[in-house]
Amino acid sequence: MKEAFLAAYSCLDAVFRKKAFSGIELNNALKCCSEKNRAVVTKLFYGTLELALKYDYILSLYAKTVKPSVATALKMGLYAFEALNLPQAAAVNETVALIKNLGKGGAAGFANAVMRRATDDLKEGKINFGEDELKAAALKNGFPQWAALRLENDFGRETALKFVSYRQDEAWRHVRYNPFRIELRDFESLLSDRQISFRQGPFKGGYFVKGRLDGVPQDLFTFQSAGSMAVAFACVLKRNGKFLDLCAAPGGKSVLAAQLSPQAEIVACDIHPHRTDLIEKYAARMGVKNIKVSLNDATVFNREFKDAFDCVLCDAPCSGFGVLSSKPDIKLFRKESDVEELAALQSKILGVAARYVKRGGSLVYSTCTVFKRENDDVVNDFLLENKNFAAEKIDLPVDTACGMEKFARFFPFRDGFDGFFIARLKLSLIHI
Repeated sequence: MKEAFLAAYSCLDAVFRKKAFSGIELNNALKCCSEKNRAVVTKLFYGTLELALKYDYILSLYAKTVKPSVATALKMGLYAFEALNLPQAAAVNETVALIKNLGKGGAAGFANAVMRRATDDLKEGKINFGEDELKAAALKNGFPQWAALRLENDFGRETALKFVSYRQDEAWRHVRYNPFRIELRDFESLLSDRQISFRQGPFKGGYFVKGRLDGVPQDLFTFQSAGSMAVAFACVLKRNGKFLDLCAAPGGKSVLAAQLSPQAEIVACDIHPHRTDLIEKYAARMGVKNIKVSLNDATVFNREFKDAFDCVLCDAPCSGFGVLSSKPDIKLFRKESDVEELAALQSKILGVAARYVKRGGSLVYSTCTVFKRENDDVVNDFLLENKNFAAEKIDLPVDTACGMEKFARFFPFRDGFDGFFIARLKLSLIHI
């Protein structure tokens, strides 16, 4: 357990104090771990990260201030006790030993006392999370209070409670097979032969899989969420048409669009060279040849793109509250003020994107967040200013996606996969 605690601590310390990317930190750490400890390190890392706000609150009940380096160790210890079922004595001892190994021996006595009191109270259910049901649920699940209240304002208390309390089963990941490399039935047989549990996802070609895919060649599949696939399926792809993905990196939606319509001309853009490189590598791995990758700033009008595309996808930068299962650090670092700033950026990008659509073409706006300020409000404000566009109902093979509204909206607790918002806007053939 010592190695696992040290490895997980190193990752968490980088995320908490330097805002490092969680996935990159964990991958680097796992390369140096023994095989037997990798699963424990992953659980310790993601679990502590996901519930960090909860443990911050608990620690505040026993100490006015805790040094960041010590706080990280304590949060790990509390998670190991509460979620990994590590015996109380072992959780306390491992935490104190970790603090000593970090050269913080002077804090060992303090850590021992806090861990013993906190684990006693957790065991006996004495932690008071407050009287308000929603605020208490948010605290218990490491969810920001401001985000819980915004969800309540947008969708009501019942939906907000379900959203903040939902914990996605981390054992299942969503992939889609590569139709350019293997037949669907052969891919299913491959998974079965390697004793990998799988079940059909909501969209054809997508699967929820359980277990490692180390024995499956990487060009035969790709990790892509069902929500991300939904965005590509919502786009109108003509056989010989032109499709523009304005904010494309790492390239999943562009690559799927290219595979759905191999005769179409796909242009995938991003503002950073290292991110356009990701798109090119993604396309090459999947055997896609009808994608042109372009360096482009989505907020600045590009005359070469004017009125040139049958469908333009604006998958805008967002707060990311639909993908918390894979990016739990979002809960720590996003602020409520970010939502308003992002909405302004999204509106700017959508306004620019509209100028690239041909008469009769479609403009698709999507995000991987759930707040109406970044979704409905951005689209409705755009429609008020652009009378030549109208929202189209999006038909997808998921009963719960659309309801009675024209926009497609996914909630993890309801649909079983990442939260996304999609709007498809049709440009009139006649100038209004």
